[in-house]
Amino acid sequence: MDDDGKNKNKGSLVKTVTRAKRVFELVFADNYQLHNNLFLLLKNIDNPVVSDLFEQFPKLLHQHDLKRLLSGKIEIAYTHTQEVQQACLLGVLQSLLLSVQQLLDTDSLDFTKDQIDIKMIHYIEASIPLSDLSLQLGQLVRFAVGGWYYDAFTKHFSTANDQEIHRDIAQHQSCELMLWWGMIRIFLDALEKVSNIR
Repeated sequence: MDDDGKNKNKGSLVKTVTRAKRVFELVFADNYQLHNNLFLLLKNIDNPVVSDLFEQFPKLLHQHDLKRLLSGKIEIAYTHTQEVQQACLLGVLQSLLLSVQQLLDTDSLDFTKDQIDIKMIHYIEASIPLSDLSLQLGQLVRFAVGGWYYDAFTKHFSTANDQEIHRDIAQHQSCELMLWWGMIRIFLDALEKVSNIR
């Protein structure tokens, strides 16, 4: 694929492979904070069942097809299907982050190669388009931080005239989580761009 070829997703924030790789460098500049905020999101969801299912995600992935787990068609005792879906969305995100991080650490971000991390990324993409994953994770983040704050935050950053974050937005306890979510959205967009190269 030509680096400057047209992106199939017209709403994409990342237009070139070169830009996508630069996004990865920025996203993984602070691995601790990147993964810590994933657990912060889990904490804000405040559901011990989701937390327990998230910890069991590797086992669930071994026992069930990922597409069925995400569709809500898998019934697990003492849980609601929504809890299974939420835990698996977070498990999928963590898997993508760990896979890309491993590829970057070994300088092997080449999606034409037959590697276990590449296979994991392609398996996830075959189970849920990354654009759909981004949408569903966004809904989960909105639930975790509250609809009012999520909408106020996203509206603020979509207004080009605003140069500074309003105090009530910046000082909100979920500001860091929303900034992280913005980075995750761009990460998923970049990953969709580079992973289509076969």
